[in-house]
Amino acid sequence: MLIAYGLTKYTKDGEEKTKWTAIGSAWKNKDGSLSVELEAMPVSGRLQIREPKPKDGGPSR
Repeated sequence: MLIAYGLTKYTKDGEEKTKWTAIGSAWKNKDGSLSVELEAMPVSGRLQIREPKPKDGGPSR
């Protein structure tokens, strides 16, 4: 399983930053394509799909 993140750019103390918000999940299909299920739509239109980071600090899958 992959995580879908909506990305929002903002400025803090004169520095541009990006806020990542988990908004859904994605799965790899047999043909290499992705199926994506979103619980929200990113207002910025930017979406990143990533493997989840391990909670124990070990390597990701």
